[in-house]
Amino acid sequence: MFIPHAKALPAAAALNWILKDGFGQLGSVLFAGAVGTRFDFEPKRWRLFSAVMLDVCYSLELSTAVVPSLFVLLGSLGNAGKGLACLAASASRVSFHHSLAPHNNLADITAKTAAQASAASCLGILSGAWLVAALGGFSIAKTAFVCGVVSACHLYCAFQSVQSVHLATLDSYRFRVVALSFLLGGTVPHPEQVHSTYSEILGFGNSHEVRVGVTLQELISTPEEALLLFDMFQSHKYILNLLPDQKSVGVILHEDATPTDVLASCLQAQYVLHRFGDSRSDSSSSSSSSSSSSSSSSSSRDSDGESAPTSPLHSTGFLAESCTWIRKNAG
Repeated sequence: MFIPHAKALPAAAALNWILKDGFGQLGSVLFAGAVGTRFDFEPKRWRLFSAVMLDVCYSLELSTAVVPSLFVLLGSLGNAGKGLACLAASASRVSFHHSLAPHNNLADITAKTAAQASAASCLGILSGAWLVAALGGFSIAKTAFVCGVVSACHLYCAFQSVQSVHLATLDSYRFRVVALSFLLGGTVPHPEQVHSTYSEILGFGNSHEVRVGVTLQELISTPEEALLLFDMFQSHKYILNLLPDQKSVGVILHEDATPTDVLASCLQAQYVLHRFGDSRSDSSSSSSSSSSSSSSSSSSRDSDGESAPTSPLHSTGFLAESCTWIRKNAG
């Protein structure tokens, strides 16, 4: 299609802006479909993700002044990232509002949050106008410095804000802390003790996990193992087993499972992980202390079964023990 020269520049500019905004909206749709329900599962981590992504995208947009030839590319990437950041922030914010509204005053909390956001936005606009006047004109070095300082302050405030909120739900890390406290000492920690660690937000130290809703093919590898598990869990509304990666326990719930059954299955899975981890630690300690032994004696030890289990079938002893423990402690 022929476009007259007088209209070519406005048409090109309009097309650039359409592409830039279109990438942002398309990125938000794809991101929401990929993440799914994980916003509810780890709201603090997603809130921090949105803060980091937002600062990165603002930096990309500012960089268009340095390389104008890449305006469409950098602007599209920046808009797509801002769409992801806004989606993650708005989705994770709901969990925070629920935790701050124990008396079901969710509308009041939401209204006050919106008012605070508007006040912060106005303060930011005034601060930006003052900085422009104070810095005396545009400079790439000055703009980069101010952007770095503001981004650092933004990330610090975002981290402190999510650190101060005590969520009413349990993710994999917090549940592991509670379960291990109950397993080792018979006590349930106070919510403030569970929420006071940086690992909860950043996700450190969570290599062992409980995976609820795995497929039967992931959980069971042989017909013999299936018979053992079905017999072992015939009185439960779930079955569980150590997964082949030796770091996770998979759980399959019955369609009639209650919240109590879900809690019992996760607690039992943590028991299996804890016992299996202790077994691996003991085996590695004994093998390191006897490293000077001959290879033949090491081979005989392995054949006698003193090494750590390497197959899900070998974990049935821990599973049977966990079934006894959960019946005794969880009714």
